[in-house]
Amino acid sequence: MDEQNRQQDESGTNETPEYSFLQEVIKDEVGNPKKRRRMIQRMVGLGFLIGLAASFIFSVCKPWVEDKLAGNPGEVTIPRDEKSISAKDKDALSKSENNDKKKDNYSKSVKSLNEVAKKGQKSVVALMLSDETGSGNVSTLAGKQFSGVLIADNGRELLILGPRVEEDVQNLQVTFCDGKKYNAVEKKSDANLGLAIYAVDESQLKKSTEKSYRLAPLGSSYEAKKGDTTVLLGKLFGQGNAVGYGVLKSCSKTVNRADGIYSILSTEIAGFTGGSGVMLNRNGEVLGIICDAAGEDKNNELMHAYGISDIKETMELLSNGEDVPYVGLYATDVSKSMAKERKIPRGIYVDKVDADSPAMHAGIQSGDVIIAIGGKDVESFEDYHTILMKKSDGKRLLVKGYRRGAKDKYVAVHFRVTVGSHP
Repeated sequence: MDEQNRQQDESGTNETPEYSFLQEVIKDEVGNPKKRRRMIQRMVGLGFLIGLAASFIFSVCKPWVEDKLAGNPGEVTIPRDEKSISAKDKDALSKSENNDKKKDNYSKSVKSLNEVAKKGQKSVVALMLSDETGSGNVSTLAGKQFSGVLIADNGRELLILGPRVEEDVQNLQVTFCDGKKYNAVEKKSDANLGLAIYAVDESQLKKSTEKSYRLAPLGSSYEAKKGDTTVLLGKLFGQGNAVGYGVLKSCSKTVNRADGIYSILSTEIAGFTGGSGVMLNRNGEVLGIICDAAGEDKNNELMHAYGISDIKETMELLSNGEDVPYVGLYATDVSKSMAKERKIPRGIYVDKVDADSPAMHAGIQSGDVIIAIGGKDVESFEDYHTILMKKSDGKRLLVKGYRRGAKDKYVAVHFRVTVGSHP
């Protein structure tokens, strides 16, 4: 019995006391003033570095963030086309090719053109003017309808190319291919060519419209040839949407406008005053823009369109809200043979100068010969046009040339021209 009690006492002395884990010692690790100061200094230094990094990131990203939040439109760029052969050569070359095209299967050709028209209609919109002008007066063009083509998306707006409206009409309605209607505004216009860019705010588009519309692919009118099959879409006869299939009758004709010459595509389809729309090739690419301003004859006997390649520079400027450079002269190339026979300096011969234009104010007259502009030589009206289109509104240019003087001798003259925009 004594032995049993003794064993119990020994076992009791080896047991760990209950709740011994609660016995802790708390040390004051920051109680040391030096350690406290070092910790504060580290925190201040770390905060400074974080703030510096945040400031740098903000300054770098600020322009991008502002563009996204403010919805500023991106710049629109339209690729240019290069001429391979002259328009007259294309008309001659196409005669031999037309014989081969007649061998094409007719049913396949019709089916292919129908597909082109079906896709193309997704890019064509109808525009209608409202009752009031920007000044609040009743518009004389109220209810006027015309067609436009969707050519670009700048990230905030859908841009539409179409005929220019003479009046300052602010209330404009656009109908898309799904039948939905939206408000639009004129972004920029060019009175010289009679064209304008209209803009539709993308934020107002419904899902059905977003899924149905299609930006029109732009082709090259420089590659078009006489006899090529074309598809015409839009309000070709002034009212109502129409589809037409035709053959290019000519690619060699041109129309003179201030500061440039523009190619005109004509089809065998009868024209109509007030008609508007778009001309497509068999690949569904835009070849030309149909409008009254492109008509070269007053009777509009045939359907005419501006060749798309010659107006791409204008389209890009208008799409970015910029004025088209304007001086206001019309000219003819002075060829080597003409210069030799008539003893005229080589350059461009001024046929006419617009009244109240920058050219007139600078003193340029019909009969003058221009040989250089902005420090660059000019041997053709195309050279002159290319140089001018790269200048901005308000830019002063030195124009060098010759003027016929006493005894029919040409004397050197120069002019200071300030580039403007067409009124």
